[in-house]
Amino acid sequence: MRFLFPIIFFFTIVISFAQTDLLILNDQKKFSGEIIKVKKNFIIFEKNNIKYKIPKADILTFELENKNIDSTSQNIDTLDICQKAIEDATKFHGKENGHVILGFLFGPISIIGTALSKPSPYNGKKTIILSKNTKLFDNQEYLMCYKKKAKMRLVANEVLGFGAWIMFYLVINVF
Repeated sequence: MRFLFPIIFFFTIVISFAQTDLLILNDQKKFSGEIIKVKKNFIIFEKNNIKYKIPKADILTFELENKNIDSTSQNIDTLDICQKAIEDATKFHGKENGHVILGFLFGPISIIGTALSKPSPYNGKKTIILSKNTKLFDNQEYLMCYKKKAKMRLVANEVLGFGAWIMFYLVINVF
């Protein structure tokens, strides 16, 4: 019983960083999952490892990472640029293991430091080499989306490392 609160606290913190995309159809049905691609006439949406191709005409609105975007008023090219930036930050930015270790060793100090940092595709581990979107690296919309996603992933990894340190501390002091 003594461990119940720390375990629940730890999982609450970790789950709060695991954000998903939200898709709202014209008939007010809501689906949470991941928006994979935004094309001119449709959106590819993934839920439970099953991909759905949803026509743009059937979509009322959708949310990306808690940022509400109206599909009727937003330029689809901007969404595509943002989706490419998010994809590049997820696939190629790297440094995740190092930030878990930083979170374990330095805790909140490393989390604050990373929250104040400004990641870019130029200092990503493999972004310049592997990304097909190098022409977009100077686009402001691309950079904004890239920084947000890369920073979110790195801070989440540091919180995970700090949570592991807390669990390690609790286990050592109990036994």
